Amino acid sequence: MLSIGVNYLSILLIVIATIIWGTTGVVAKYCFNMGVSPEELLVLRLGLTVPFYLYYALRRGVAARTLLLGLLLLGPYHIVYFNAINMIGVSTTVLLFYTYPVIVAVASMITLNEEMGAGTVVALILSITGSSLTSLDELSLNPMGVALALLSSLLYAAYIVYSKKILVEGEDPLGVALGSSTGALVPVLLAYISRGVHVEGFLRPSVILSSLYLSLVVTILGYLLYMKGLRSTNASIASMLSSMEPLTATILSTLIFHEPLTLAKITGGALIILAIILISHIHTGSQKSST
Repeated sequence: MLSIGVNYLSILLIVIATIIWGTTGVVAKYCFNMGVSPEELLVLRLGLTVPFYLYYALRRGVAARTLLLGLLLLGPYHIVYFNAINMIGVSTTVLLFYTYPVIVAVASMITLNEEMGAGTVVALILSITGSSLTSLDELSLNPMGVALALLSSLLYAAYIVYSKKILVEGEDPLGVALGSSTGALVPVLLAYISRGVHVEGFLRPSVILSSLYLSLVVTILGYLLYMKGLRSTNASIASMLSSMEPLTATILSTLIFHEPLTLAKITGGALIILAIILISHIHTGSQKSST
């Protein structure tokens, strides 16, 4: 069985990555208000990573499985996630999407031989409950939207577990981050073309700057930090730490868009922080006791 010990640096890298990802919604909302569609924004975001991947590939070579990771999992995840938001709204989509740590935990025990103690189970419950409370708003139960939200959860869980597998087998974190993002562009581009090509949004300086932020900071830096942390952290733990993403989004939405900060959101945030503290204490303690 794999050791469940992790170190504080790995946890910190994952937390920083998910905080960065938590800014995505604010930037995306700004672009959507400018008339940019989700598909347009995704094409810009992922397309801008391609030159960096080509430079990396020329120096380090091409790993086909990192491209397949994006083609088969990350790209489809983006598509179904945004379509779920269009059908049932952000709150319901996020609520259903954050069931993915459970899928990751079960899949990791089966495919990666990861262990889960009682403390980890408690942290899992706290993180999922916290994520649900921070996203608990007006809910919608459109069957197709619900199905897409759950599918996005499954796809993202598979992305995390398979990323962990190839990182353990020696893939470079930067190669995984760039390769999967580049591979994800293919299905996203096909979805964009199928809905009609519109280039107006591409020509606006504010949208281009926003896309550069989403590409360089959110995608390249965010996924690089996450993959570096994931390499020495259990996939189940990494998925729980990702609950910082909805907490960050909630805080930013309150500060920037003046969305109401309810008791449920405050409670959810407290549970997420408690889960992260518990994870850090249990698993760094496990590492120290094993050395």
